[in-house]
Amino acid sequence: MKKISIFILCLCLFLVACSNEVEKVDGQTNSEKTEKSILSLVKEINNYEANKDYTQAIEVYEELGDLTNNNYEKEKGRLKEKEKAYKNDIRIVNEIKEHFDEALFNPESLQLHKIYIDKSSIEDEDYKIFIDYSAMNKMGGFAREYLDWDVKNNVLQNFTQIDAEQFKQYMDINRKYNSNSDSYEFDKSLIKDL
Repeated sequence: MKKISIFILCLCLFLVACSNEVEKVDGQTNSEKTEKSILSLVKEINNYEANKDYTQAIEVYEELGDLTNNNYEKEKGRLKEKEKAYKNDIRIVNEIKEHFDEALFNPESLQLHKIYIDKSSIEDEDYKIFIDYSAMNKMGGFAREYLDWDVKNNVLQNFTQIDAEQFKQYMDINRKYNSNSDSYEFDKSLIKDL
């Protein structure tokens, strides 16, 4: 009986030690899982923001807030401002497309090669839009042109025609020196009827 009691006592001690070890391992694993989840959510937010899908980024911030007990109001507010500005850019580029539809000899021949939004910060209401396009002329050939549009108080203004070299120089300078700005190449798929 003594042997059985000692055996049961040893077995109980062994099981208690094992369960403590499992809890310890599970505790680290859960912590590691949480850390990996947080890192993956942050990467997801960065990807959505890079792709200008601000609504999705805000939703992921909600998930991140549940994991970290933080509401991220400042970050979500910044993304809402970016989304508002981005929607305004889409509206303005579509106005430019309407201008082309009215002004071109053959609007259906329009080929937009590059649209570049030049902003130093998201709050800018005064900025420029550079467009590289070609379209059919009255002679039946295609002419390639470059335009510099002004936007003032989030309203499309007049444009200036620039030459290919000016356009190229501007793009080179912008790539080199404006990495911290909110300038970007516009996604042409967001233009209506293109």
